[in-house]
Amino acid sequence: MKSFVSFPAALLFVLTITVLALTLSKASASSLDSSAELVSLERKHYADAELKKVFSQVFSMSKGSDELQSSRAIAENLALFEVKAKERFAREGVSVELWFGEFDSSEERGILEKTLSQKKPARCAHCYSLAAHTLDWDCRPVRKSMELIFDRQISKSGMAHTLSSAEWVGKNIALGATFYSRGDGMAWVSVIREGFG
Repeated sequence: MKSFVSFPAALLFVLTITVLALTLSKASASSLDSSAELVSLERKHYADAELKKVFSQVFSMSKGSDELQSSRAIAENLALFEVKAKERFAREGVSVELWFGEFDSSEERGILEKTLSQKKPARCAHCYSLAAHTLDWDCRPVRKSMELIFDRQISKSGMAHTLSSAEWVGKNIALGATFYSRGDGMAWVSVIREGFG
């Protein structure tokens, strides 16, 4: 009779230990996921802050005695920054694509999905690299991003600078960057909207 009573007690003990082990295993996996997520969110926060700080400096410190000259200088400096940003983030295992153009909040999900599936940063559908060129009214090549820069701000008033700028009429415009971290497979988008500067 004694062994009959101890068998269910032993079985209950084994089941309790098994459930406890499974719970601890799930908790530690969940804890690791949470830790990785926190580290990734921290990296996103600092990358966003760094990007906005540099854009702000480019907008405020670029030379130019009038609006047209300062917009041209800002566009040139943004193109130079694009090269430096790619080099700088690559040292940390992060790929970045800087862009400007039409950006709607609903588009962010598509950019992230494309980035994650291709394992490299993607731009929005109606966006250009900061290095892209177009022609000014005298048919001289200028940076296309000038179309969205006016009075040291992101502004559709910059459409006055080029022949091709009509494409921005009625659009939500922005400058931004798409990041892809190869180490943890995380992607994020940083956006700076009209009025920034």
